[in-house]
Amino acid sequence: MRTSILLRTTALAGLLMTGAAACDLGSNPPALIIRGNQVPEKTEQGCAIPTGGGGQQQFWLAGRLDLAVGSRYRAFLSVQNNFPTLQNLTGFEPTDARLEAGTILLTHAELTYRISQAAVLEAFAAHDAAGTLEGLGIPLDASLPTTVNITGTIPPQSFNAVQIDLIPANHGILLRGLPGLADGGQIQVVVDVELVGTRVDGSEIRSGIWSFPITLCNGCGVSFAFPEAIATRPFTHPSLDQPLTAEQIGTPCTPGVDENVSNAFCGAFWGPESGGGGNTCKLNRCFGRGGDLPGTLICTSDVAAIPAPVP
Repeated sequence: MRTSILLRTTALAGLLMTGAAACDLGSNPPALIIRGNQVPEKTEQGCAIPTGGGGQQQFWLAGRLDLAVGSRYRAFLSVQNNFPTLQNLTGFEPTDARLEAGTILLTHAELTYRISQAAVLEAFAAHDAAGTLEGLGIPLDASLPTTVNITGTIPPQSFNAVQIDLIPANHGILLRGLPGLADGGQIQVVVDVELVGTRVDGSEIRSGIWSFPITLCNGCGVSFAFPEAIATRPFTHPSLDQPLTAEQIGTPCTPGVDENVSNAFCGAFWGPESGGGGNTCKLNRCFGRGGDLPGTLICTSDVAAIPAPVP
Protein backbone atom coordinates (compact mmCIF):
# COMPACT_ATOMS: atom_id res chain seq x y z
CA MET A 1 0.00 0.00 0.00
CA ARG A 2 1.37 3.39 -0.95
CA THR A 3 1.31 6.13 1.64
CA SER A 4 0.69 9.64 0.35
CA ILE A 5 1.78 12.48 2.58
CA LEU A 6 0.11 15.64 1.38
CA LEU A 7 2.34 18.55 2.18
CA ARG A 8 0.90 21.67 0.69
CA THR A 9 3.79 24.07 1.09
CA THR A 10 6.25 24.61 -1.72
CA ALA A 11 9.03 25.34 0.74
CA LEU A 12 8.65 21.98 2.44
CA ALA A 13 8.53 20.26 -0.95
CA GLY A 14 11.84 21.84 -1.87
CA LEU A 15 13.31 20.77 1.46
CA LEU A 16 12.31 17.18 0.79
CA MET A 17 13.98 17.29 -2.62
CA THR A 18 17.24 18.99 -1.75
CA GLY A 19 17.64 17.55 1.73
CA ALA A 20 17.46 13.96 0.49
CA ALA A 21 21.12 14.19 -0.49
CA ALA A 22 22.05 14.55 3.16
CA CYS A 23 20.47 11.19 4.02
CA ASP A 24 22.38 7.95 3.64
CA LEU A 25 20.18 6.76 0.81
CA GLY A 26 22.77 4.27 -0.40
CA SER A 27 22.32 2.22 2.76
CA ASN A 28 18.62 1.71 2.12
CA PRO A 29 18.55 -1.43 -0.07
CA PRO A 30 14.73 -1.64 -0.29
CA ALA A 31 14.76 1.59 -2.33
CA LEU A 32 16.38 -0.19 -5.30
CA ILE A 33 15.40 -3.83 -5.78
CA ILE A 34 16.46 -6.47 -8.32
CA ARG A 35 13.26 -8.41 -8.96
CA GLY A 36 14.82 -11.17 -11.07
CA ASN A 37 16.32 -12.23 -14.40
CA GLN A 38 13.60 -11.93 -17.03
CA VAL A 39 13.02 -14.44 -19.81
CA PRO A 40 13.20 -12.61 -23.17
CA GLU A 41 10.35 -12.90 -25.66
CA LYS A 42 11.01 -13.82 -29.29
CA THR A 43 9.60 -11.38 -31.85
CA GLU A 44 10.05 -10.88 -35.59
CA GLN A 45 12.47 -8.07 -34.80
CA GLY A 46 14.53 -10.16 -32.36
CA CYS A 47 14.36 -10.55 -28.60
CA ALA A 48 12.25 -8.20 -26.49
CA ILE A 49 11.86 -7.71 -22.76
CA PRO A 50 8.27 -7.13 -21.56
CA THR A 51 7.98 -4.38 -18.95
CA GLY A 52 4.23 -4.36 -18.51
CA GLY A 53 4.32 -6.33 -15.27
CA GLY A 54 1.81 -8.89 -14.11
CA GLY A 55 1.59 -12.18 -15.98
CA GLN A 56 3.65 -10.85 -18.89
CA GLN A 57 6.91 -11.39 -17.02
CA GLN A 58 8.68 -14.69 -16.48
CA PHE A 59 11.95 -15.12 -14.60
CA TRP A 60 14.84 -17.56 -14.74
CA LEU A 61 15.47 -19.03 -11.30
CA ALA A 62 18.95 -20.18 -12.35
CA GLY A 63 21.08 -19.78 -15.44
CA ARG A 64 23.14 -21.95 -17.77
CA LEU A 65 26.10 -20.98 -19.95
CA ASP A 66 27.27 -23.51 -22.51
CA LEU A 67 30.89 -22.47 -22.99
CA ALA A 68 31.12 -24.58 -26.15
CA VAL A 69 28.70 -22.15 -27.80
CA GLY A 70 29.13 -18.76 -26.10
CA SER A 71 31.38 -16.97 -23.63
CA ARG A 72 29.06 -14.41 -22.03
CA TYR A 73 26.01 -14.76 -19.81
CA ARG A 74 23.72 -11.87 -20.66
CA ALA A 75 20.87 -11.24 -18.24
CA PHE A 76 17.88 -8.91 -18.42
CA LEU A 77 17.22 -7.81 -14.88
CA SER A 78 13.91 -6.37 -13.79
CA VAL A 79 14.84 -3.54 -11.41
CA GLN A 80 12.39 -1.62 -9.23
CA ASN A 81 12.69 1.90 -7.79
CA ASN A 82 10.69 2.22 -4.57
CA PHE A 83 11.39 5.87 -3.88
CA PRO A 84 8.19 7.94 -3.60
CA THR A 85 7.28 10.33 -6.38
CA LEU A 86 7.11 14.05 -5.82
CA GLN A 87 3.34 13.79 -6.08
CA ASN A 88 3.34 11.11 -3.34
CA LEU A 89 5.24 13.48 -1.07
CA THR A 90 3.62 16.82 -1.86
CA GLY A 91 0.41 16.25 -3.75
CA PHE A 92 1.79 18.27 -6.66
CA GLU A 93 2.55 16.72 -10.06
CA PRO A 94 5.89 17.98 -11.45
CA THR A 95 5.82 19.65 -14.85
CA ASP A 96 9.48 18.82 -15.50
CA ALA A 97 10.98 15.31 -15.14
CA ARG A 98 14.12 16.93 -13.69
CA LEU A 99 12.10 17.78 -10.58
CA GLU A 100 11.64 14.07 -9.82
CA ALA A 101 14.56 13.77 -7.43
CA GLY A 102 13.79 10.08 -6.85
CA THR A 103 14.63 9.00 -10.42
CA ILE A 104 17.61 6.62 -10.41
CA LEU A 105 20.26 6.64 -13.15
CA LEU A 106 22.16 3.34 -13.12
CA THR A 107 25.88 3.51 -13.92
CA HIS A 108 27.52 0.16 -13.12
CA ALA A 109 27.22 -3.14 -11.32
CA GLU A 110 29.61 -4.71 -8.84
CA LEU A 111 29.78 -8.48 -9.30
CA THR A 112 31.35 -11.13 -7.12
CA TYR A 113 31.83 -14.72 -8.33
CA ARG A 114 31.81 -17.65 -5.94
CA ILE A 115 33.04 -21.12 -6.88
CA SER A 116 33.13 -23.96 -4.36
CA GLN A 117 36.58 -25.50 -3.96
CA ALA A 118 35.11 -28.82 -2.78
CA ALA A 119 32.81 -29.05 -5.80
CA VAL A 120 35.59 -28.27 -8.25
CA LEU A 121 38.03 -30.75 -6.75
CA GLU A 122 35.40 -33.48 -6.55
CA ALA A 123 34.16 -32.97 -10.10
CA PHE A 124 37.62 -32.76 -11.62
CA ALA A 125 39.65 -35.03 -9.37
CA ALA A 126 41.67 -36.29 -12.34
CA HIS A 127 42.92 -32.80 -13.14
CA ASP A 128 45.01 -30.19 -11.40
CA ALA A 129 41.90 -28.15 -10.67
CA ALA A 130 43.42 -25.97 -7.97
CA GLY A 131 46.51 -25.21 -10.04
CA THR A 132 44.45 -24.34 -13.10
CA LEU A 133 42.13 -22.01 -11.20
CA GLU A 134 45.10 -20.34 -9.54
CA GLY A 135 46.65 -19.82 -12.95
CA LEU A 136 43.43 -18.17 -14.14
CA GLY A 137 43.39 -15.87 -11.13
CA ILE A 138 40.23 -17.48 -9.74
CA PRO A 139 40.57 -18.08 -5.99
CA LEU A 140 38.86 -21.13 -4.53
CA ASP A 141 36.26 -20.61 -1.80
CA ALA A 142 36.86 -16.90 -2.08
CA SER A 143 35.32 -13.98 -3.91
CA LEU A 144 36.41 -12.78 -7.32
CA PRO A 145 35.10 -9.22 -7.72
CA THR A 146 34.63 -7.32 -10.96
CA THR A 147 32.74 -4.26 -12.15
CA VAL A 148 30.75 -3.92 -15.38
CA ASN A 149 29.09 -0.95 -17.04
CA ILE A 150 25.31 -0.78 -17.26
CA THR A 151 22.82 1.88 -18.18
CA GLY A 152 19.23 2.48 -17.24
CA THR A 153 16.82 5.11 -15.98
CA ILE A 154 14.16 4.11 -13.47
CA PRO A 155 11.58 6.68 -12.35
CA PRO A 156 10.26 6.45 -8.79
CA GLN A 157 7.53 3.91 -8.06
CA SER A 158 8.25 1.99 -11.27
CA PHE A 159 10.55 -0.67 -12.69
CA ASN A 160 12.53 -1.21 -15.87
CA ALA A 161 14.60 -3.88 -17.63
CA VAL A 162 18.39 -3.59 -17.39
CA GLN A 163 20.73 -5.51 -19.69
CA ILE A 164 23.88 -6.77 -17.97
CA ASP A 165 26.56 -9.35 -18.70
CA LEU A 166 26.70 -11.33 -15.45
CA ILE A 167 29.61 -13.20 -17.03
CA PRO A 168 31.37 -10.86 -19.48
CA ALA A 169 32.90 -12.38 -22.61
CA ASN A 170 36.47 -12.03 -21.32
CA HIS A 171 35.58 -13.91 -18.13
CA GLY A 172 33.88 -16.64 -20.14
CA ILE A 173 37.02 -17.12 -22.24
CA LEU A 174 39.03 -17.60 -19.05
CA LEU A 175 36.45 -19.98 -17.59
CA ARG A 176 36.83 -22.19 -20.67
CA GLY A 177 40.14 -23.18 -19.14
CA LEU A 178 38.52 -24.75 -16.07
CA PRO A 179 39.76 -28.33 -15.84
CA GLY A 180 37.27 -31.04 -16.63
CA LEU A 181 34.79 -28.97 -18.63
CA ALA A 182 36.22 -30.34 -21.85
CA ASP A 183 35.45 -33.84 -20.54
CA GLY A 184 31.79 -32.98 -19.97
CA GLY A 185 31.96 -31.76 -16.37
CA GLN A 186 29.84 -28.93 -15.02
CA ILE A 187 30.55 -26.20 -12.49
CA GLN A 188 28.11 -23.90 -10.73
CA VAL A 189 29.14 -20.29 -10.22
CA VAL A 190 27.11 -18.01 -7.97
CA VAL A 191 27.14 -14.36 -9.02
CA ASP A 192 26.40 -11.78 -6.32
CA VAL A 193 25.09 -8.62 -7.97
CA GLU A 194 24.93 -5.10 -6.55
CA LEU A 195 23.66 -2.31 -8.81
CA VAL A 196 25.01 1.21 -8.38
CA GLY A 197 23.58 4.49 -9.61
CA THR A 198 22.67 8.02 -8.64
CA ARG A 199 19.46 9.85 -8.02
CA VAL A 200 18.74 12.99 -9.99
CA ASP A 201 19.64 14.94 -6.85
CA GLY A 202 23.16 13.42 -6.93
CA SER A 203 22.84 10.87 -4.10
CA GLU A 204 24.53 7.50 -4.71
CA ILE A 205 22.15 4.54 -4.58
CA ARG A 206 22.98 0.86 -4.20
CA SER A 207 20.70 -2.11 -4.48
CA GLY A 208 20.67 -4.97 -2.05
CA ILE A 209 22.80 -8.00 -2.97
CA TRP A 210 21.02 -10.31 -5.41
CA SER A 211 22.54 -13.77 -5.97
CA PHE A 212 22.08 -15.82 -9.13
CA PRO A 213 23.50 -19.32 -9.79
CA ILE A 214 24.87 -20.10 -13.26
CA THR A 215 25.91 -23.58 -14.38
CA LEU A 216 28.92 -23.70 -16.70
CA CYS A 217 28.93 -26.66 -19.06
CA ASN A 218 30.28 -28.06 -22.31
CA GLY A 219 27.68 -28.96 -24.93
CA CYS A 220 24.71 -29.17 -22.57
CA GLY A 221 22.85 -26.62 -24.70
CA VAL A 222 23.42 -28.36 -28.05
CA SER A 223 20.92 -30.86 -29.41
CA PHE A 224 22.52 -33.24 -31.90
CA ALA A 225 19.46 -33.35 -34.12
CA PHE A 226 21.26 -33.73 -37.47
CA PRO A 227 24.07 -35.90 -38.84
CA GLU A 228 27.36 -34.04 -38.49
CA ALA A 229 27.79 -33.68 -42.25
CA ILE A 230 24.49 -31.80 -42.51
CA ALA A 231 25.13 -29.83 -39.33
CA THR A 232 28.46 -28.69 -40.78
CA ARG A 233 26.80 -27.44 -43.99
CA PRO A 234 23.20 -26.67 -42.98
CA PHE A 235 22.42 -24.58 -46.06
CA THR A 236 23.97 -26.41 -49.02
CA HIS A 237 24.53 -30.06 -48.09
CA PRO A 238 23.60 -32.23 -51.12
CA SER A 239 21.16 -34.35 -49.10
CA LEU A 240 19.04 -31.31 -48.22
CA ASP A 241 16.07 -30.42 -50.41
CA GLN A 242 16.22 -26.92 -49.01
CA PRO A 243 18.34 -25.09 -46.45
CA LEU A 244 17.56 -25.66 -42.81
CA THR A 245 15.36 -22.95 -41.34
CA ALA A 246 16.22 -20.62 -38.48
CA GLU A 247 13.77 -22.55 -36.31
CA GLN A 248 15.56 -25.83 -37.06
CA ILE A 249 18.99 -24.31 -36.39
CA GLY A 250 18.10 -22.29 -33.29
CA THR A 251 17.88 -18.57 -32.65
CA PRO A 252 19.03 -17.85 -29.08
CA CYS A 253 18.90 -14.32 -27.75
CA THR A 254 22.48 -14.85 -26.52
CA PRO A 255 24.42 -17.85 -27.87
CA GLY A 256 25.03 -20.44 -25.17
CA VAL A 257 22.69 -18.87 -22.63
CA ASP A 258 19.74 -20.86 -21.23
CA GLU A 259 18.22 -21.87 -24.59
CA ASN A 260 19.06 -24.99 -26.60
CA VAL A 261 20.25 -24.90 -30.20
CA SER A 262 20.68 -27.73 -32.70
CA ASN A 263 24.12 -28.85 -33.82
CA ALA A 264 23.37 -27.10 -37.12
CA PHE A 265 23.95 -23.86 -35.21
CA CYS A 266 27.62 -24.88 -35.03
CA GLY A 267 27.92 -25.12 -38.79
CA ALA A 268 25.88 -21.98 -39.43
CA PHE A 269 28.24 -19.91 -37.29
CA TRP A 270 31.61 -21.64 -37.65
CA GLY A 271 31.33 -24.07 -40.57
CA PRO A 272 32.60 -23.49 -44.11
CA GLU A 273 29.36 -21.70 -45.04
CA SER A 274 29.65 -19.16 -42.24
CA GLY A 275 31.94 -16.82 -44.15
CA GLY A 276 35.69 -16.41 -44.17
CA GLY A 277 36.17 -20.15 -44.49
CA GLY A 278 34.78 -20.84 -41.02
CA ASN A 279 36.69 -21.67 -37.86
CA THR A 280 37.65 -25.31 -37.40
CA CYS A 281 38.45 -25.08 -33.68
CA LYS A 282 35.20 -23.33 -32.77
CA LEU A 283 33.24 -25.74 -34.95
CA ASN A 284 34.85 -28.74 -33.25
CA ARG A 285 34.30 -27.19 -29.82
CA CYS A 286 30.61 -26.73 -30.58
CA PHE A 287 30.46 -30.38 -31.71
CA GLY A 288 31.87 -31.44 -28.33
CA ARG A 289 35.53 -32.03 -29.19
CA GLY A 290 37.04 -29.31 -26.99
CA GLY A 291 39.44 -26.56 -27.94
CA ASP A 292 42.89 -26.61 -29.49
CA LEU A 293 44.54 -26.20 -26.08
CA PRO A 294 44.54 -29.77 -24.71
CA GLY A 295 42.10 -30.47 -21.90
CA THR A 296 40.30 -27.12 -22.25
CA LEU A 297 37.57 -25.42 -24.27
CA ILE A 298 39.95 -22.64 -25.30
CA CYS A 299 40.57 -21.92 -28.98
CA THR A 300 43.63 -19.82 -29.71
CA SER A 301 41.39 -17.80 -32.04
CA ASP A 302 39.23 -16.65 -29.11
CA VAL A 303 39.63 -12.88 -29.06
CA ALA A 304 39.17 -10.95 -25.85
CA ALA A 305 37.01 -7.83 -25.92
CA ILE A 306 38.33 -4.54 -24.55
CA PRO A 307 35.72 -3.16 -22.15
CA ALA A 308 35.14 0.52 -21.60
CA PRO A 309 36.37 1.95 -18.27
CA VAL A 310 33.82 1.82 -15.47
CA PRO A 311 32.82 4.91 -13.45
